[in-house]
Amino acid sequence: MNAIYQNKAFQRGLNEIKLKDYPDVKAAIMQILGITTDQSFRNYAAGRTKNLDVAKYAQISALFARYGITNPWGL
Repeated sequence: MNAIYQNKAFQRGLNEIKLKDYPDVKAAIMQILGITTDQSFRNYAAGRTKNLDVAKYAQISALFARYGITNPWGL
């Protein structure tokens, strides 16, 4: 079973994004993380990937803040 790192999961933020904004947010997060596959994106969103460094964490937080989401972290 994979470990879940809830403090590094951003599924809560994705659940709050408006549907029309989701593709842009997803693309921006994938660019921040340097990933290219949907599976990698889902793993990060669900907290199944622990290698989320502080700089990327801050960039993702700032991205969600631009959409009015102040607490995107968690499941």
